[in-house]
Order: sequence, then C-alpha cells, then structure tokens
Amino acid sequence: MTAPHPDDFSLLVLLEGEMSELEAARLRRHLAGCPACAAAYREIEKLDQTLKSTLPGLEAALAEPELPEGDTFRCRPDCVRLDRPRPGGEEAMREIFAASREAAEVKSRLLNAAAAPEEDLREALADLDLLALRDRYGLGYALDDALYNMVEGPARWARFGRASTDRVLEARSDGRAFDAPAERAYPLDDLLGLSLLVDGNACLWSGEFPRAGRVLRRSYAAFARGSTSERRLASVELFEGQRRAFLDRATEALHLIERARLSFKALGLEDEAAKAGNAHAVALSYLSRDEEAIDELREILPVLARYERWNAYVAALNGLGTCLLNLGRIDEARREYARALRLVGRDARPAVHAFVRANLARTLFEGKRYSEAARASDEAARHYSAQGSKVDELTMRLLRVEALARSGESVRALEALSRLSEEVAALGAADPEILASLEAALGGDLPDVDLVETLRSRAQEQISERLRQAV
Repeated sequence: MTAPHPDDFSLLVLLEGEMSELEAARLRRHLAGCPACAAAYREIEKLDQTLKSTLPGLEAALAEPELPEGDTFRCRPDCVRLDRPRPGGEEAMREIFAASREAAEVKSRLLNAAAAPEEDLREALADLDLLALRDRYGLGYALDDALYNMVEGPARWARFGRASTDRVLEARSDGRAFDAPAERAYPLDDLLGLSLLVDGNACLWSGEFPRAGRVLRRSYAAFARGSTSERRLASVELFEGQRRAFLDRATEALHLIERARLSFKALGLEDEAAKAGNAHAVALSYLSRDEEAIDELREILPVLARYERWNAYVAALNGLGTCLLNLGRIDEARREYARALRLVGRDARPAVHAFVRANLARTLFEGKRYSEAARASDEAARHYSAQGSKVDELTMRLLRVEALARSGESVRALEALSRLSEEVAALGAADPEILASLEAALGGDLPDVDLVETLRSRAQEQISERLRQAV
C-alpha cells in the first residue's frame, strides 16, 4: 500500500521539530523517496526562513505606530471581522475548487464587459448571483486582473471598480448574503474591499488624490470586516503610501510602504515586495534622498525581471531616470528613459508609456534639447488625454509651449497656447490674467522666455490645485 502524501501542515510541523521521533523518521523516509514532497518541503523551509528573518522588522513596524492619532492607517486591523465559520472538510474543499474552476468563464465575461459601454458593464454585473461562490470568485478574479493590468487603462478600470462597488453594496443589502454558504469561503466584504482597491489605484494614476484617499480608507475597513487578509491590507497600505508620497507626506509614506513591503516578504511574495520597493524608492526621492533611491531601484530591477513583471520593471526604470534627473545626471537619465520606452508599447501599456514619455520630455528640456522636448511633451499629452489624466495632459501642453518658444518657434508656441487657453478657461483651471500675460510674453520678435517660464510654472500650479481639489 502506498504511503499517503503529507499535507503542508505536517511538513511545517516537521520543520519546526514538533513531531515525535517515530513520525519524523517515517516522514523523512517518505521525503527521501518522493521528489514532489521533497520539493514542497524545501519551499516551506524557504518560506519559513524568510518569515523568521522578516518577522522582527514587521512586528516592529506594526507595534510602533508612526502616524498621527485618528489616522485610519495608524494601526493595521487585527481580527475585527464578524465571527464567521470558515470552510472545512473535504466536501467543502471540493466545492471551493469546483467554483474556482468554473469562475474562469465569469471572469472572462466581466473583463470583456469592462471594455464595453457603461450600460453593458452594469448589465453584466447585474447578471451575477453573488450568493453563489462561482460568481464571487469570478468577480474577484476579474478585479485582481484589473489591479495587475492597471496601466493598460486606468479610466476603464476606475469605471469597473466603481460599478463593481455598487453591485457588491446591492448584494450586501440582501439579508441572505451573510448567511449564504459562499460567505464562508469568500466574504462579501472582501469583494467590496477589492472593488474599492481597484477604484483607488485607478485614482492614483489619474491624479484624483482626494478621492483616492476616501476610497482607500473604505477599502481598508472592508477587508478588516472580511477575511482580514494580511496581503490585502498590505496592498491598501502600499497604495495609500504612494498617495501620501504624491501629496508631499513622504515620511508617512515611507512608514506605510515599509509595513506593506515587510508583509509581502513575510508571505513569500517576492515580486510584490519588489513592487513595494519601487514605491519606497519614490518616497525616498520625494525626501531628496535620491542616491538611496537609486541603489534601491537597481536592487529590485533584477527581481522584477525574473518574475516578468514588466509594467513594474518599466516603472522602476522610470523612477531611476527621475532620481538621476534630480541629481543633474541628465545624460544617464535620458538613457534610462530610452531603455524604458523600448520595453513599453503605446498600446499594451499606454499609462506607463505616458508618464515615461513625460519624464523623457522633462529630461530633454533640462538638457536644452527643446525641439525634441516639444515633440516628447506633445506625445505625452496625447497619451494622458486618452487616459483621462487632465492635469498631466495640460501640464505637458504647457511644457510644450515653453519648449517651442525656447527653440525659436514662437508662432507655433502662440498657436499651441491659444488652443490650450480655451480649454483651461472652460475648466476654470487657471486665472485668465496669467494666460494673457503668457501670451504677451510670447509675442514680439524676441519672446521673454524667462517670463514664460515663470508664468508657465504659476499656471501649472493653479491647474494642479484647482482640478485636483475639484475631484
């Protein structure tokens, strides 16, 4: 009779030395003759080593809050969910595996609907039976796919996240939802947290930082009521850390991002930890610690390449270029952006392409290659427009105006400013006096480029402040 294969728990007990000598000897003999179980044991051993090396730092990050009193993210939720029985038994596990397999069709249908008009998307979501485990898994898988491929279309995924949130909230209002068998395997609050997480991440891409903050706080609370998944909570902390870095709250950002990164390491999610390292480096750069950020980015690039996380790889290359630019190492920065653009396609990763192109434009501008900067900023603006990132689009169009002026093409600069001014006026995004002064500075035979630079900076600040506060 063939000996049964040990489960992961038995392998962990063996690893921890908590098994009787007789049982341990029997299990070691099995491992010696079973390559599959031996490989599983090595993986558990590797994960255990990672956990033990990471745990002290993670416990310190969780035990020593560095955020102010009243901050939603000051302390990570700890088992505050409703007391729900968890799935157990072979029959329950068979049902879970079956539902998981069948969910692939649901996921595919929802992702197709996400690219369709709004009414088609909402119709597809309305057809879901969220009392059934298959449809919960299907929606969850589709939302995970949206997070993974966020760079392919933040505006589309924002719509998907918001429509999914509405659908899940509707399901939660059904008195049967929390008594359904599906609730034990996939809590509805986890689906709500995931829907909000997709929406919040999309907001970061489009610069809607106030909305992102509100949505991420709701996501954090939903996961706390659901499974209290450490991975999910860490993901929310990572995105919130990025948001705070963008809002010049980099010290808080570093704390949240480090907490998330240590959690991913403890869970053996090396690629997710590397992505968090990228965000950590960005926060360091916001604190003018660019040399440290460069070292960190160069350390994580091979990890991202090994896992073929190319979107994150290109984002890290872009961050590396930004740090080099901050340090005045312009030629090195230009080479990094050029390398990033070779890896990112306009169609496959348009959002990444947009911000890499934008930083290349800034690098060319700093290097006084104004004609090239004008072309690069025009292309970046068009990509931002397609993503619905209005602030970034207008910022690039303003940069193009100055680049054209500095390259001696004042007529084209005035034409570009005229088109830009009409849109800015319609949005109420900047004072008309600033735009009129900018037009005057561009006029005449010899434009006052120093005044153009000052006025562009003022207009850019107003556009950013007004449009982002309006969200």
